[in-house]
Amino acid sequence: MTIDFPYGLKPRFLTTEQVASHLNITVDIVRSLIEQGLLFSYAAIPSTPMIFIPNGKEKIMRKFISNPEAFPEFDFEKFTRVRSGIFRVSINAIISTAIKGSSFVDTVWSLTPFDCGHDDINENDPGWFGGQCYCLKPPVEITLSDIRASFRLVNTHRELDDTSRKIQILEEKENALQENKKGWPWGDYETELLRKLALAAKRFWVLYDPEDPTTAPTSTQVSQWLIQQGVASRVAEIMAQILRADGLPKGPRK
Repeated sequence: MTIDFPYGLKPRFLTTEQVASHLNITVDIVRSLIEQGLLFSYAAIPSTPMIFIPNGKEKIMRKFISNPEAFPEFDFEKFTRVRSGIFRVSINAIISTAIKGSSFVDTVWSLTPFDCGHDDINENDPGWFGGQCYCLKPPVEITLSDIRASFRLVNTHRELDDTSRKIQILEEKENALQENKKGWPWGDYETELLRKLALAAKRFWVLYDPEDPTTAPTSTQVSQWLIQQGVASRVAEIMAQILRADGLPKGPRK
């Protein structure tokens, strides 16, 4: 099915299979995105008689259309055109098609610059086109194969999805970091000696200034305190060495 767009604009619309391939997901997931209204879609309509409904005349036109016998003087041919192409339909029709596999459509709207990806054209611009409402006679049944998604919107969805994944990764890293902070510096894992090692670090090294060696405790001070906490002498000496600042000169503090 082909459709001509004004001003040389050629927007690209993808089938559900093409969307699935582009996003590297299954068709079922595409259907789910459409059902949730997360992937706005359009409908491919075959050649069908369409009655143009002028803006602001929806109520009276639908009255004529629903009961043409009551208005024999009304010239339906004047407002009827056989058209085909990609049209905007109600979101309910699209969602129903995604859920049930098919749906009947009796009203469509021609595409506008917005639908074609041109956000810089407004309704007062000379380049504005489309947006007309048409009533289909008879209604047309569309299926999943008739659903179309704008390549621009699909691409935007992929970018948003990629961004969501990046945010999720950052959140997971941040959560892991916060989890680590709960038990310095080894997370939830803890033993009696690790607790005493952490206490010694806070007691003797938290105020250490690398620019002032006199603020550093001696290994003897640290090991003696650990021994007082019930740590075996040899183990206390090793723990004191583990806590010792890198590059700290041996000998008296000056």
